[in-house]
Amino acid sequence: MVAGFSLVMVFFFNISMARAGDEKKDEKKLDPAKWVYIVEAARETGLPRLAIVDLVRRGRIRKIASAGKTFVSRAGIEEFMKRTPEAKRKASKKK
Repeated sequence: MVAGFSLVMVFFFNISMARAGDEKKDEKKLDPAKWVYIVEAARETGLPRLAIVDLVRRGRIRKIASAGKTFVSRAGIEEFMKRTPEAKRKASKKK
């Protein structure tokens, strides 16, 4: 019984290690000129982080997830700031 249990544990350990290795292969180097961490985007624009999350949810700004963090399109943020005068006012008040 104990030998069967340890064999099962080794099997599951090997599967989990193989999956962890696959995740590392999937991680890509993101170009900082194109993508910005969502918290940093909030800091740079002066908008609340949840406002940026809402824009992503509505499909107004593209996102990508890498290494457990969410990055947003720098071009999308800049485009939103240009198009929306209200966002400019809020950003200038916060700073």
